[in-house]
Amino acid sequence: MEVVKIKKYHPFFVIFLLICFSFSLLGCSINVNKDTNSNFSEEVQTSNFALSIEGPKKVEAGEEFELKGTIKYIGEEELKLLHGESIIRFRIIDEKDNYFDTYEPPLVQTQTNLKPGEKIEIVRNLNEIVKDSRKIIENPGQYEIYAKTTTLIDGEKEFSDKYSDEEAIIKDEIVTESVKIEIKEESSEN
Repeated sequence: MEVVKIKKYHPFFVIFLLICFSFSLLGCSINVNKDTNSNFSEEVQTSNFALSIEGPKKVEAGEEFELKGTIKYIGEEELKLLHGESIIRFRIIDEKDNYFDTYEPPLVQTQTNLKPGEKIEIVRNLNEIVKDSRKIIENPGQYEIYAKTTTLIDGEKEFSDKYSDEEAIIKDEIVTESVKIEIKEESSEN
């Protein structure tokens, strides 16, 4: 009878092999090519509001892309807010200082009742919203983009004889810092 020697392995090596085997059975995959910095986010705060903008850092020429703007009320008491129909607008500027905004006249005044902590989110697809946008964003290059609010008015003060029109205005507009994005050459897929 022949004696078979069994080689001993370190316990951590055995555990490592079991974990690897488990992941392969479960179909777990890790995407190492994923770009974790593919989006930007910029925020500015005033005494009563936080305004932010989010979107892609790089876009292919002609590709549709969305921007998200969020305004959060950080005041302490409920507010009756009067503002333009689209409270957040986006502006994109090319290298030659050509620009466009994501709103179209006429602007309609809207009332929103906000409690502390409430948010309003606006998501816009630039290629769908602005008719002239393709003239700008189809051209490769560096662009600046930012979000701004319409004029924000305290609805309680606006309709009160105690306050002037200037006193009713909470903020003429809130504007984020501009963020640079890149429009890349359209890739040719044959």
